[in-house]
Amino acid sequence: MEGENSKYIILPEYITKDRNLTDKEKSIYSMILSLSKNQECIMSNSYISSMLNISKVHSSRLISSLRDKGYINAVSYTHLRAHETGAYL
Repeated sequence: MEGENSKYIILPEYITKDRNLTDKEKSIYSMILSLSKNQECIMSNSYISSMLNISKVHSSRLISSLRDKGYINAVSYTHLRAHETGAYL
């Protein structure tokens, strides 16, 4: 662990206690909070899947679930190299 990049996300208490979210949804929501800083947060499904050790399809479903539950507004962008999701809180 020594010498590794020491990036981290903060999981706010209100998210931790939210029974409407799965653990993976809580992780993604916290990632969005930490990366957004009052602006749009753009992450590829590849990035999410690699960070959480899940498939790209699963990460896409989790983003859709957060959107459907009203936690984020998600917009899809398709680029030549990756499919990315922009999330607004």
